[in-house]
Formats: sequence, C-alpha cells, structure tokens
Amino acid sequence: MAAADTLHARSMLHNLCTQPLGVLNANAVYVIGLAGADTQSVPLYFGAYQGEIRISPTQHHVSTFLNTGLPVVVPDAVVRCTGLISPMRGHIATTPTRLNLTAQVPAATNKLWVTEQQTGCSVLILKWTGNLYSMVHLQPNADNEFNRLGKLINQSDIGMALQKNAWLRPEVAEVAEQSGNGQNPDAYILVQSLHTARRGNACQVIGININGTFNFYLQTSIRNGLTETYSTQSLQWTSWVDYVPFFTY
Repeated sequence: MAAADTLHARSMLHNLCTQPLGVLNANAVYVIGLAGADTQSVPLYFGAYQGEIRISPTQHHVSTFLNTGLPVVVPDAVVRCTGLISPMRGHIATTPTRLNLTAQVPAATNKLWVTEQQTGCSVLILKWTGNLYSMVHLQPNADNEFNRLGKLINQSDIGMALQKNAWLRPEVAEVAEQSGNGQNPDAYILVQSLHTARRGNACQVIGININGTFNFYLQTSIRNGLTETYSTQSLQWTSWVDYVPFFTY
C-alpha cells in the first residue's frame, strides 16, 4: 500500500504537469505553509490522495488529507519537486514592505509555481523580456484603512468588492514599476478574487513549467452546501500598456 500511495502521488504530479486542466477539474488543490517576504525557489512536498492535492515546503502539511471528511494521515502519498513560492503580502499595517519590488525569476528547474488560496486577495503575474517572470500576492486593504464614506461602501458586499479591488490596482501597478528597474513588463495576468469570495467560493492560482515556459491556471472552488466542485481555466497574458486599466480575471 505504501508503494502504491507513492506511485499515485508521483503519477498525479506528472499528470498535473502534462494534463493540467483535467487534473485541476477533478482534484482540490491546497497550498499551505508558505513563508518569506518574496518569491523564492524551494524544495516542495506534493501530496495526492482521493481527489485532494496538497503542496507545501513542509512535509507534515501535505500528508494529512481532509477530503474524506475526517483527517487522514497518508505519509507515503507524498513526493518531492523543486518549485517557486510567492507568499501573500498582508495589510500595510502588518507588512510595511508589501509594495516593495518582487523578484524576476526564470522557470529553470522549477516544476510548479504556487501561492496561497485567494479568498479576497489579488495576484499579479508579470512576464519580462528574457523569459523571466514575477508574481505578487496582495491582501486587500483592511476596513480600518478606509474613511467614513469608504466604510459605508464596504457595508455592501458588492460595494466592498468594487472598492477594495479598485484600491489594489494602483498597488499592484506600483509593485510592477518597482520591479522593472525602469523597464515595463511585456505582459501580465491579474486575478482579483473578491467577487468570487463574496459568493462563498475561493480561487487557487498555480503555474506549471512546460518546456521552460510557465503557463498559469486558475482553479475556482465552488461550494454548494456540503459539496464542492471545481472550475479551471488557463490564464492568458495581456500586453502591458501604461495608463490602461487592468484586465482582470
């Protein structure tokens, strides 16, 4: 059984890298335990068991599976790979460096690129000349950062989503400007999850290295009572043009 569990995890990792849409439509993906201030390449643990995929730099986070209803520890359903992680940057009060530049990195030997699940945050991915990439994951502004009118707008779910998304856009633009050393990125992908989150759902962005180039995918977890289904799409690049509003997923 232990060998079979390991073989299954290895097969799932291979299938994710070669047939991403099929795997992401059929399996819940959870990214856990990311730490640090910016994108970095690290050894990752990849666990797969009964319709659940767990990815983390820490082994104990990926060997306990929850999709069966109760926690099930399957220590052999885990394999390792090298990947990029982009931890979430929190509110300005807790993360003063949230708008600092983010690294430009090559795909190199990194099989995956992961960040935490989005339940209101924005994720900006940048493509630079020379086949380099960046990713930044920003938490929306806290309610106490808004003035009286802003707080009133935030009392409506739709108003809150529209306002907080609008505040995040100039912030991700500032990160892009800081990261370019005077150069603009060639293209970008922006995923804003507040409208998804207000419906009770969540987003998971994952990058997959295919022949030295990163392709990015968005898995949306759709909750219907006690059941959960998954909708996955391949994210497309949009050319970067200064002073033009962001296209957002």
